[in-house]
Amino acid sequence: MTIQIEAEQWPIAAGCIGLTKLFDPDEITITKTGIELRIEMLDDLAEKYFKAIITEFSNTRKAEKRVAYYRNQLQLKKDSLSISKVTTELHKLMNEQYKKIKNYFEDTKECEELEAILKEVKTIKNNEESDGVLQVIDRYLAILQSESINEKLTLNYVKAEILKRIFYGQTSFLQLSYFPKSLDEHIMKMKQDFIEPARLELAFAEVMMQAAELNEVYQFLNENSHYPTFKTLLRVCKKINSLEEFNNYLTEQVLHCTFCENLIATQSFEELVFSPLVFSGKSSYNFKWNFDKNASVPISAVARLILFLAPLGMSFNFRRIGNGTASENYLFGSLILSQQYFSEVVNVNHTYHLQRKEGSAFSDAIVGMLQSNVDKSKRLNDSNNSYLFIELHSNIDLRKTLLDYYHMPSYLVKYLVKYGNLNRLILNRTIQDQYFRVILRGIDPKNVLFDYLRLAITEPIHAEGVYHTSKGRVRLMEAKNGKEMEKNDKLVDVIYFRGHSLRKALLNEKIDRTENETYKTSGKKKLEGVAYRLLNAAKSGNRETFLDTVFRLYLSSGLDVPKILIEHYKKEGLDFETISSVFIAGLLSEEIKIKGKKEEEKVNG
Repeated sequence: MTIQIEAEQWPIAAGCIGLTKLFDPDEITITKTGIELRIEMLDDLAEKYFKAIITEFSNTRKAEKRVAYYRNQLQLKKDSLSISKVTTELHKLMNEQYKKIKNYFEDTKECEELEAILKEVKTIKNNEESDGVLQVIDRYLAILQSESINEKLTLNYVKAEILKRIFYGQTSFLQLSYFPKSLDEHIMKMKQDFIEPARLELAFAEVMMQAAELNEVYQFLNENSHYPTFKTLLRVCKKINSLEEFNNYLTEQVLHCTFCENLIATQSFEELVFSPLVFSGKSSYNFKWNFDKNASVPISAVARLILFLAPLGMSFNFRRIGNGTASENYLFGSLILSQQYFSEVVNVNHTYHLQRKEGSAFSDAIVGMLQSNVDKSKRLNDSNNSYLFIELHSNIDLRKTLLDYYHMPSYLVKYLVKYGNLNRLILNRTIQDQYFRVILRGIDPKNVLFDYLRLAITEPIHAEGVYHTSKGRVRLMEAKNGKEMEKNDKLVDVIYFRGHSLRKALLNEKIDRTENETYKTSGKKKLEGVAYRLLNAAKSGNRETFLDTVFRLYLSSGLDVPKILIEHYKKEGLDFETISSVFIAGLLSEEIKIKGKKEEEKVNG
């Protein structure tokens, strides 16, 4: 029996992508809009599922990443390195793992060895013992590489932090009582709760397609009457005289699956099925058919199985939410959809996942995915070349879900493919992430740009980044309007250069001259004050105050006011935000660096 799973809704799309990860390309058929599920694929699906989870979320690999920083520091043997501080941090990390291992492997030699390592680490205080610390790290990782330990710790982490907390609550083997159980027991439980119901429903669909007489259906239902839905259908079958009449009953009286229309519904779309998008029972009348609390969204066991594979189809990374000390890291799952064939959707998600797994920042991973999957010569100008990026965090215990949708229309894809990597020139990681997310939402990033400019006032190293960010914003706005992205590049460069020339004049600097240090410091302090005044005028859109301040600066410097600053305040010229931010960036730049096309192409890969 083979059925078509349409990846129309994103949770099903995530499940279908997860399913493709469990099979070799020649073992699964990907259609234009989804996948084909064959009943024989269920035979070893549970084994493949747990193997994929343990490989993908390996506890050993996480531990290796956590100690990598300390290993590198020890290998470099920096003079500033404090062995005592390193061993304290390592002891903390190792003790976390020791407590988990002791719960399940207390009487093993690995547990005894790790206990001895913890005692040894506490005795290392001398900087000359860095080689000894490296050996301790190797012994620690060797313990975690034990198949049984890695298997147990990985499985419990995934169950607690991803499957239970984000997606399904305490259902099936996600119940707390199953945490001490073996992998084989987990496999058996998954077969019992997910695989067998799906197999029975596929088999029933096959019987209904091939049956020539009602007796064949009756025989199947009678043999599988232990399945609640089939027990109900069996009672109906006994009262019906023909196969045609039974087919009419299924069509008119039985609800069909919301996600797989060829299958009858045997359960409801509830919290234990996919908690991020489901409201709790009694109070969610607006989530019920005809506001009937007993008529939830109908689904089949096959759909539930596909939804249970959704985490395998997503990429998981921590994302900081909030500002400053009030911020907190949350684990988000992400997914990318497009209007292309589903095979392309699978490839896009695979590329993005690899980029994130290798440690790429959010913006770098998105740009890398686009550059890898968009054919620049043929599809860059395709109006259908758009993407939808989804990020999800949920906590079923707190009844809290954060769901972000980012639409990437064709103009944005075109811009990111060509200039996306220039985002790396924003040296502050937080602002880089904020800027990228704002443009993904289709919002003018001027407010983030002003925040970056404020940082550049106190840390001038960011001034060049502000210039590149401003230029990128102009290019993005031109792309959105269907115009040539680079049409204003030279204009932006000239304004940036004028700002820097004014800086040198105000500080009485010349190319081959070194100035008195005391005067230099006071001049820079004065510039900071002026920059704050110009920034406040720019943020409030006060052109008169901005121009008045600029005119006064030019008068005090003895330079002529550039015509470009006046001419391009007209409606058809550059917008005020661009002129002001680029000019201030030039005023703050200690050293001017304007990248040509070739240099930009090098940065953008």
